[in-house]
Amino acid sequence: MTENQPYGVPPAGAAVPGTDAAGTVSLTEHQIALLRPAEPGVPPASATMPFAIDLRGPLDVPALEDALAQLVARHPRLTARLRRSPDGQPCLDVDPARTPVLEHLRPEPSGRTPSAVMLAEAGRGLDPERTGMLRAVLIGHGPEHHTLLLVVHRVVVDGRSAGLLLADLLDAYGPDGPGAPGGVAGTVAETRAHESVALPPHQEGLLLDALAHRGTGRYVEQLFWQWHGPLDVERFTAAWQSVFDCETVLRAAFDLDGTPRLVVHDHVRVEVTRHDDSADWDALLERDRLRGFDLRVPGLLRATLLEDTPGTDDAGGTDATGPPSTRVLITFHHVLLDTWSVSVLLQEFYRAYLADGVLPGGERRPDFRDHARWLAGQDTGPARAFWSTALPPGKPLVRPGLPGSAGGLAGWGRAQELLGHRDADRLRAWSAGHAATESVALQAVWALLLYRAAGVDLPAPVGFGVVVSGRGIALEHVERLPGLLMNALPMVVRVDPGQPLLRLLGELRDRVLDMASYEWVSVDLVHEWSGRPAGEKLFDSLVAFEHRAKVSDSLAAELAAQDVRVDAPARSGTPHAFPVTLLATAEPDGSLLLTAVHDRVRVADADARRLVALCARLLRQLPDTVDESTTAGDVLATVGDAELPRVAGPGSGRAEGGRDASWPDVPQTRLVREAWQAVIGVPVHDPAAHAVESGAHPLVAVQLLRELNRRAGTAVRLHELLAHPRAGDLARLLHEHAPR
Repeated sequence: MTENQPYGVPPAGAAVPGTDAAGTVSLTEHQIALLRPAEPGVPPASATMPFAIDLRGPLDVPALEDALAQLVARHPRLTARLRRSPDGQPCLDVDPARTPVLEHLRPEPSGRTPSAVMLAEAGRGLDPERTGMLRAVLIGHGPEHHTLLLVVHRVVVDGRSAGLLLADLLDAYGPDGPGAPGGVAGTVAETRAHESVALPPHQEGLLLDALAHRGTGRYVEQLFWQWHGPLDVERFTAAWQSVFDCETVLRAAFDLDGTPRLVVHDHVRVEVTRHDDSADWDALLERDRLRGFDLRVPGLLRATLLEDTPGTDDAGGTDATGPPSTRVLITFHHVLLDTWSVSVLLQEFYRAYLADGVLPGGERRPDFRDHARWLAGQDTGPARAFWSTALPPGKPLVRPGLPGSAGGLAGWGRAQELLGHRDADRLRAWSAGHAATESVALQAVWALLLYRAAGVDLPAPVGFGVVVSGRGIALEHVERLPGLLMNALPMVVRVDPGQPLLRLLGELRDRVLDMASYEWVSVDLVHEWSGRPAGEKLFDSLVAFEHRAKVSDSLAAELAAQDVRVDAPARSGTPHAFPVTLLATAEPDGSLLLTAVHDRVRVADADARRLVALCARLLRQLPDTVDESTTAGDVLATVGDAELPRVAGPGSGRAEGGRDASWPDVPQTRLVREAWQAVIGVPVHDPAAHAVESGAHPLVAVQLLRELNRRAGTAVRLHELLAHPRAGDLARLLHEHAPR
């Protein structure tokens, strides 16, 4: 292999069946890391690269099989099987004489789209020991429409060399190939990436946290609503495909080699899955959320349709004489898109659906690339000056409940409480009378809850996160820009039980106004500029207030002309890195829906219900009980201990997958303890302590990685740390990478 040759691709003509290219090939540390599962029995998420080639027209199967044989003859490592060398190290057994097996698949008539079938097949992955480093699957969609799916292991192919492999295959099966009927009419969707941009810090922080909690559904968001009237599935799919073609953010994915970047791909097929009414809706929602996304592969938004028969009436019952009804689910990853973005994309989808599946106009600008350039050009001086003095001194109280023990359940739960439109209207009028909004009133109630749960009686700062849109910036048409502009900022305010509650309301209102100019600043920068220790959290809960998006009146009228009516989407609520996120949604009828999305390990379902009930009660009482003389202590006195929820501390003493955490008996255990103390500022005794969760924000993990590598003399990569984030596992990882 020459010095400048892409890894995994031997020189042209260097290997043909029967040559000395056969034999055993040792693996590098990087390749071995790709084979190491994140947990027992689960293959690494980054192990394989799937590529789909669209084949249109008559198909010559023998010619295609011959082209595959030429491909592996030219690149013999594709034939490799994973073996163990005499010293027990993994290696590759290469034999160019092996011929690839072309699997044939014709989708059953289940209503699944071609892209859904392709993704399901790609998800099967590879068995490196039995089937080797390459799977080739021919998926038949019709007499003259096929997809050739290649699933290749990253041990033998990286992103640079993949394009060369596919070019060789297309050369072999093309107009000049043996027996080819006319070549390939189509594109390789996920292989060509033509531009990348650096991530803003707040997006990078969410990305690291998501990667450190794979398989949990964290940051996977869902919107769902009822579609009343006829729904043309083919036009529905074409409309979303047209939106994908016009929106670069829907063709983006994350490059995780080195410093993470966001990469734009040329073409991505939308995934639309269709179910009949026999599917269980709640189970479907949870299964689709836990399925998650591979953040390295574009297409981080998908649609699911569930047909309801007979028709569904407005009260949620059935009406056999009514129009057909379909439940629509949009699942997307919050690390790429916020809910504001998806509401914009939905408007574009409806425009495309009404135009027979074709979205008028071309690619949208500005897009997330323009936003990244805007961020890079900002003078951080004024923001630093603001945030360095905006937070009151002292360690804030952040736990949204009394101390509790870890719950017996896993996953995420949701508890809800509705303020009817009369109570919500009274709250809005009362807030407006004090130059505030109902969202500020909600923040005041949450601040009181944090103070009351801490059991103190002297003035003290409390801290919680507030969600801001991030769109109040001087970038043209930013309000229509899809991407992750939404941000979470610390709201740290001093609660004094002897001061009037209206003073606290005014301080929160003023802080919201002051923060509006600096919504683009990430929490790690706020943490740094405020001079806080790396292990001191500014908040451990999140409060979000939003209005439910609805279709514009003009689009609603055009849909009605086609006998279609669509409801405003409901939001499931995104599981975040906190034990509780309180989501307040202003409903179209004027009511206010409170939803607590809670980590069931740290907050029991009953405690979550207790929490939203307490918040709702206080919000209903504010207009009647609070005047100029009412102190914060007066309101706090109305909250009994029985009403307060209990929240367990972070960490349960067990690693992901139910494995017992332990410290290995290696020198690197001491190095992990020392680096942890140096970076995070607290000693680590529990081997299950999480490198991403133990710091004040996820980017602390990057600082910890640098310190670990410096002390151990290793070159552990960020993706390896995120796959082994527990302290005990980090010690094992450093030991494996230690210089020999």
